[in-house]
Amino acid sequence: MRARYEKMQKLFFSKVTESSNPSKVRLTFKEVTHDTAFSSFTGDGTRTTKLDANEAEKSYLLSCFYMRNVTDKQREKYGIDQDINTVIYISPLEMKRVMGTDTFPVEVRNSYSQIELSFFGKVEEIDSIIELEPLEMDGGIMCIAYQINVS
Repeated sequence: MRARYEKMQKLFFSKVTESSNPSKVRLTFKEVTHDTAFSSFTGDGTRTTKLDANEAEKSYLLSCFYMRNVTDKQREKYGIDQDINTVIYISPLEMKRVMGTDTFPVEVRNSYSQIELSFFGKVEEIDSIIELEPLEMDGGIMCIAYQINVS
């Protein structure tokens, strides 16, 4: 069953290759620390990124495919303002090869503030991470691809 599913993963990425643009994306995993004061809860407190010698290594450059969707958002005083949404596809096989795991850490899936996504040299805001065709297998979840929606 696993071999058949991995064959589906490869088939999906061959189809995405035909309709998308290849690129690279940098994922940096961070541990965000903050105090427990009320000002932190309201967002007024300071938030720091805790990095030690081991955590500096948690930045990965992954191959990906992307598509940009440009839609008319609204007309403003100085012309047409357009909303550009980018969809990035990352293969779990690529994650396994580069990161040593084919899934995102649980703490990242619960809060996108602990992951920084750099795409074309610009840090992008993650809207969502979606597992495409998830399947429970061998005590874990496998998926054909991760779709990361950024704006």
